[in-house]
Amino acid sequence: MVRRPADPEEELRWMSQEVRGYVEAVLNSLAANVPKAVVLCQVEKAKEDMLNQLYSSVSAQSTARIEELLQEDQNVKRRRERYQKQSSLLSKLTRQLRFMTTGQLLLLIGRMVVQKAAPSQMVHQVMTGEQHLMQLQMVLWTMVRPGLHLMAAVGITMIQHRMVI
Repeated sequence: MVRRPADPEEELRWMSQEVRGYVEAVLNSLAANVPKAVVLCQVEKAKEDMLNQLYSSVSAQSTARIEELLQEDQNVKRRRERYQKQSSLLSKLTRQLRFMTTGQLLLLIGRMVVQKAAPSQMVHQVMTGEQHLMQLQMVLWTMVRPGLHLMAAVGITMIQHRMVI
């Protein structure tokens, strides 16, 4: 709570200080924002002028030249198509993996390691084939190579405890 002075002169001085503080805050805000507004107006005008110049220079070109400028480089086109195909395959693989059980995933990993096959081929085989625990256990044992011991051990433990498929 702000204490107000009892003397009327003192009260006028206090009100004067409050009003002065408010006016200074408004002036500081204006001083900070007016230059920004001026620069924004300049930038907008420059953008408009540059676009008009671009439109006039492009419209002065012949139709053949404009079509030539719009042609895509063949290397860029091939790379774009390759990336689109990879993206599509990854999306398809992700959708298929979403519906696989843990056992099917472990089998997939095991087969990929053993056969060095592409993931999309292996997902199709695992999803369509009938798999049973012994076959899965054999595949997981073949994974016991440097760097894969933990993955194989986890898979075999899950099979032995009937936690898979």
